[in-house]
Amino acid sequence: MFAPQIIALFTRLYPADMAGAEGEAEEDRCDYSDASVWDHPSWYLTEKGLYLGAHFARAQRPCDEPDWSIVPWDELARLKSRADRAAAPARPDVLRFGTEEFAGKDLAKNHARLR
Repeated sequence: MFAPQIIALFTRLYPADMAGAEGEAEEDRCDYSDASVWDHPSWYLTEKGLYLGAHFARAQRPCDEPDWSIVPWDELARLKSRADRAAAPARPDVLRFGTEEFAGKDLAKNHARLR
């Protein structure tokens, strides 16, 4: 889930970098649209935002850690704001497991039934 979202974001922010350099041999191109290179990126915070570094197979090590792959602070704020709006309000009487919700009264009823 993470890698496809990173690819979509960087394709929007850095379309030329994500496309790879023209004129290079196909086997020498850095394919940043490959989800596997973003599965476990290195990361750190910079003055400009959150840096995410792609990792390639041994033959394409020169493609590792591109200098342009930064999620700007304003983009991070926008994404956080969108996530906050989408989050369901916290309910202390509900226990969540994935998409399932269990109310406290249901848990007590099931616990009594299992005894």
